Amino acid sequence: MLEAGVLTVRNKTSGHGQGATPVDVPEHLAAYVLHLTTSNIVMLVEAHKNHPLIDHAK
Repeated sequence: MLEAGVLTVRNKTSGHGQGATPVDVPEHLAAYVLHLTTSNIVMLVEAHKNHPLIDHAK
């Protein structure tokens, strides 16, 4: 589920996909990646809080 998204955008625009010349990433794309990262963090925290095998009474 988390395999695409942030990593795909990074690899195609500024990481491995930029080549020898640095690429300016548009502000709207950077904002999208930040929001997507935040959504992933929220989902992982909620999944952890609701996992049946974790004792949250500690």
